Amino acid sequence: MPALCHVYESFALLQFKESLTINNSASRDPLAYPKVSSWTVESDWCSWDGVECDENSGHVIALNLSGSCLCGSINSSNSLVRFTQLERLNPADNHFNYSRILPELGHFPKLTHLNLSASFFTSKTRVLGPLHNRNLSGHFPEFRSRSPLRTLWFSDTSLSGKIPNSIWQLESLEFFSVARWNRLTGQIPHWIGNLTSLTVAIFARNKLYGPVPQSLSRLKHLRSLNLFENDLNGTVDFNMFLEMKHLAELGLDGNMLSVIFRKENATVVRNKFEILGLNSCNLKHFPDFLSYKNGIRYLDLGGNNIHGLIPKWIWNSSAETMAYLALNDNFLTGIKQYSQGDNKESEEILSDIFCNLKSLQLLDFSNNLLSGSRLPKCLEHPNNLLSVLNIRSNLFAVQFLNYAKTTEEAR
Repeated sequence: MPALCHVYESFALLQFKESLTINNSASRDPLAYPKVSSWTVESDWCSWDGVECDENSGHVIALNLSGSCLCGSINSSNSLVRFTQLERLNPADNHFNYSRILPELGHFPKLTHLNLSASFFTSKTRVLGPLHNRNLSGHFPEFRSRSPLRTLWFSDTSLSGKIPNSIWQLESLEFFSVARWNRLTGQIPHWIGNLTSLTVAIFARNKLYGPVPQSLSRLKHLRSLNLFENDLNGTVDFNMFLEMKHLAELGLDGNMLSVIFRKENATVVRNKFEILGLNSCNLKHFPDFLSYKNGIRYLDLGGNNIHGLIPKWIWNSSAETMAYLALNDNFLTGIKQYSQGDNKESEEILSDIFCNLKSLQLLDFSNNLLSGSRLPKCLEHPNNLLSVLNIRSNLFAVQFLNYAKTTEEAR
């Protein structure tokens, strides 16, 4: 007997048994048998077939009912929802009469394993989001066609394996995120372009490899695409994104990609980028199309192969909105600007020109070939929002470095 008696759990199990019928055709496994036949009032419920209790608390913590020849409907009044201490639940390979997947399953705070395969539930759920659950391991479930799912949010779980092909059947899918703690492998499938209702697609921080599929360009409603920190490789023609007029956030950084730009369409860019991550994308020059854009809040061009002067437009195009600007780990020598009267180029670095960025909070110029000794006056302004200024590993004059260090210490 359990150390603590929870007799109500035995009654709940018996009620669950009585709410269903046994039908040998309800399970496909040739070794299936009715496990609930051993559930009788004469015996300890923790010894019943498929039932596991915690040795200390006596609570039921696991129900393995797979292949139990169970048939019938399950709803919110079913006694199954009373087992709030459940850690593992497996009702696979039964026939639950196309019952709706219970929303109460999301209220089981300790649930780490759930198997609903081949159980004839109906996938009417519109949101499936077990995010922020690093104890949730295993593989992605398979999905059937005509599912009304609109959101798949598996961020910060511990899923592994490949993205199942059955997802392409989710015609209503709008939001798809598998970012951060997951370990998904394989390539981004080409059928991703068939999910034309997608507005958000986030694959960040996985182990996906191979090329960025051209079919992504068919996602005309996409607002956010984040492929940050994977093992993607190959060449990406950036123009595939320029016709996506709703695309505001794009993250290609942290991969092994080579991004190329074609200048001829720069003036007809339709989308309005707000967040653009192109760190370590083997860029050899500044993306010219940005000179026609405004409203950018986050721009990361660090870790590339950009030589020469920083163009003046990078300071003017988003002066009111730019909060994060990273140009680190390139081969930049100065800022291109024009003196009054003769329009001569000047290489004076960190001039007052960047002080026009009124929302700037982070500026990273580190590991370049920048030189100069003039301190921008706006760094001394008490209302300046800039909280991170990284200029190390350049060729600045000693007095400037000392002043910058003192300023940082004062903050």
